[in-house]
Amino acid sequence: MKKLLCLNIVLLIAGFVLTDKPAFGQDNGKALFKQNSCQGCHTINEGRMVGPDLAGISQKRSRSWLIDFIQSPQTMIQNGDSIAVSLYEEYNKVMMPENDLSPSQIDAILQYIKNTSNKTTAATAQQKSKKKTTFTAANFKAGKILFTGKIRFFNKGPSCISCHTISTQQNFTGGNIAKDLANSYKKLGENGVKAILKNPSFPVMKAAYQNNPLLETEIHNLTAYLKQASTATPPQQQATLSITSKLIIAGVAGMGLLLFLFTKIWRKRKHHSVNEDIYKRQLKTS
Repeated sequence: MKKLLCLNIVLLIAGFVLTDKPAFGQDNGKALFKQNSCQGCHTINEGRMVGPDLAGISQKRSRSWLIDFIQSPQTMIQNGDSIAVSLYEEYNKVMMPENDLSPSQIDAILQYIKNTSNKTTAATAQQKSKKKTTFTAANFKAGKILFTGKIRFFNKGPSCISCHTISTQQNFTGGNIAKDLANSYKKLGENGVKAILKNPSFPVMKAAYQNNPLLETEIHNLTAYLKQASTATPPQQQATLSITSKLIIAGVAGMGLLLFLFTKIWRKRKHHSVNEDIYKRQLKTS
C-alpha cells in the first residue's frame, strides 16, 4: 500500500515537472483578460484600438498606479490624475469600465500581458492596420435590420435598439438606457466597434450577450451600419437647413415685392417742391 502511495506521488510530481502547460498564474491571467473583456478594447503589441496597446505596460506604469487605474479609472480621472486624464482625452473620452479585480488578479493579468508581449511583434500590428474592410449596401441594410430588431440575432441576444438610439437617423426612436451611437464609429473606428461587439466590456452589455454572442457576419453588418450612421446628417440639422432655406427664399421674395411697391410709389412722386394742384387752387381763391 505504501509503495503504491509513493508511486502515485512520484507520478504526480513528474506530471507537474514534465507538463508543457504554462504555469497556473499565466493561465489565470489569460482567463481574466478575456473574462473581464480587456481584449474588447486593448491589444497586446498589435496597435491601439478603443484603448492603448498594452505591450510593455508594466515598464511604462508602476504596479500601484496600474492597480488603482484598473480597479477604478473613473475615480482617478475625477481626482485629476494627470496620466489618467490624458489617456481619457487621447482616446476620445471613452471611459474604461470599473473592475472589482483584486491586486493578485491584476498581477496575473499583467504577467500574461508581459508573456504575450514577448511573443508578438510590432510587424503584426502594421500588417493588421493595412487591412481594409469593404462594406457593401447589403451590409448597411442588414446591419440596420439587425440593429432595429426587425430580424433577431442568431443566438437570440437583445436588439441594439432596446438600449441605444442613433440621432443621425430619420424616423428613428431607440432606447435611452445607454449611449447614442451616432458617433461611435468615429470615436472607436472599425476595429474598436468590432472588438466591443465581439467582447463587450460594459457590464450591462456584457451580461446581455455573455450567453448570446454575436456571429462574425452580424458584427460585420452592424459595423457597416454604424459607419454609415456616423456620416449621416442629423434630422435636427436637416430640419434647420430646410427652415433656413425657406427663410432665405421668403426674404428674397419679400424684398422683391417691396422694391416693386416702392417703384410704383416713386413714379407718383411730386415733380415740384410743393403740390402744384394745391398751389393753383390757392391762387384762384385769393
